[in-house]
Amino acid sequence: MRVLWLQDIDPFCQQGGAQLSDHACILEGIHRGHKVAIGLPEYVREGALEHSDLVVVSNATRFDMRFLARVTERPYVMYLHDYWPLCSWRLYYPMLEKCRRCKNLGFARRMLLGSSLNVFLSPLHLDAWAFAVPELRGHPYHLHPSPVDTERFRPTGSRRVPNTVVGVNCLLPFKGAENVLRYAKEHPELSFTFVGAKGNAKLPENCRFVGYVPNERMPEMYSACEYFVHLPQSPQPCERTAIEARLCGAKLIINPLVGAASYDWFRRDVETVRKHIREASARFWEAIEEVTG
Repeated sequence: MRVLWLQDIDPFCQQGGAQLSDHACILEGIHRGHKVAIGLPEYVREGALEHSDLVVVSNATRFDMRFLARVTERPYVMYLHDYWPLCSWRLYYPMLEKCRRCKNLGFARRMLLGSSLNVFLSPLHLDAWAFAVPELRGHPYHLHPSPVDTERFRPTGSRRVPNTVVGVNCLLPFKGAENVLRYAKEHPELSFTFVGAKGNAKLPENCRFVGYVPNERMPEMYSACEYFVHLPQSPQPCERTAIEARLCGAKLIINPLVGAASYDWFRRDVETVRKHIREASARFWEAIEEVTG
C-alpha cells in the first residue's frame, strides 16, 4: 500500500514517546513492502491524499481542520497516542461526566467512527475512550502496546541497589507528582531518583532529580534500581517507561491508571512481556491489512 502517515513531529528527527512508537511501526511497514510517506503540517498538501491508498492519522493536532476533513473522505486509520481529538488536555483526561458533553466530542466521534480502524494503546486506553464514545466498542479496533526495543531493554548486569527507586517524568502534575511525592514521604526507607521533567515539585530528603537522561542510558538506570515508580492522576494509554523498566527487571510501584498494566500478559513472566512487545509492530500492520483487504 501507499501510506501517508500524518504526524505533528517527524518521528525520524525528534523522538518523544509517540515518535518512537511511530518510528518502529513505520520501519515495520516498510519492511513489509508498504510505501510509507510522512506528512508534516508544514508541507503536506491535499494532493498527497490522492496518491495514497491509506492515511494513518497519528498525532495530528497541528493540521488544518479542512485538511483533516478531506482525510475522512478516504480510507484512514486512527493511531491514538492519547485522548486527542477529544480532550484538549490530551493526557490529563479526567473521565468526568462533563467529558461526555465536551465541545470536542462531535469532531472526535466523526474522526473515530469514520475510520477503517482505531488503534488504542491498551485495554485501559480503550475503556477511557469508550467512557465518552461508547460506540467505539462496536467499531473495528486494535490494541497496540507501545513498541519498545526488546533487545536493548534488558538487565545490564549492573549491581541492583536495594531500596532504590527510579521514576521517569512522574514529577509532572498530570503524571502523578502529588501521588509519587506522597509515596516517597510515606517510605523514607527508599531512595528515589527522578528522570526527565520536574515541574514545580518540592522534593523530600530521600529524593533527587537528575533531569534529562538519553534513552540509550535508561537500561542502565532501570537495571541499577530495585523499583520503578509511576502513579498517574489520570488514565495513561500505555507508558513505555513501565514496559522498559519491566523488561530490565525492576519491580513496579504502579496504580490502576498505568495502561500497560491493563494487559493481562503484562504481569506474567518477563519473557512473555518481551514476546508481546517484540511482536507489537507486526501485529499493528496485520490489523491494518485485515481491514483494508
